Amino acid sequence: AEDFVELSSAVAEGNSFEGKYFVQTADFEFENAPADETVVYGMGENEFGGIYDGCGNKIILADTYKEVNNEEGLGTKKIKGGLFGRLSGIIKNITVTGSWRLDGDGAVFAKNVIGNGKIINCGISDFKALHAYDWGTVFYGFASTAGYDGIAIYNCFNYSEEFITSTGESYPITDNQSAAENCYYYLK
Repeated sequence: AEDFVELSSAVAEGNSFEGKYFVQTADFEFENAPADETVVYGMGENEFGGIYDGCGNKIILADTYKEVNNEEGLGTKKIKGGLFGRLSGIIKNITVTGSWRLDGDGAVFAKNVIGNGKIINCGISDFKALHAYDWGTVFYGFASTAGYDGIAIYNCFNYSEEFITSTGESYPITDNQSAAENCYYYLK
């Protein structure tokens, strides 16, 4: 988890890592936010151009993302845009599980796919909730692919217990179905 936070910070500083290959060697889990704190992570509006191979492992988002000052005293964790921001690279062979509160429009994997970006053989599994933090926000499942020419999301699945936003729209895979192939979802 610490390595992923460092990668996100480097992307936020302007390094897209185009052509660089990252391998995830084990499952990792983000911990709950400290009491009365808000923690925002993910690459947000920044561009990730590298190749991230999860090698069949999971990214586990903390199971409880509570409002600040709730009865359990936990802080709030939010995702900014998506774990991989604006994706011009490739994400493959990874499953993301857990729950979060979304900070503005976005998705689990990337806020949007641009250029030649791809999401391949990935999953969203066993989510307890997918909540938009702001009223009127849009949730895209894997990523927004509006305006993408070709297949951006291939051989992916979304198996979630709840799929909830506020007054905005929700798309289990993406907002441009012609950019997804061999993808499926099941929402309980």
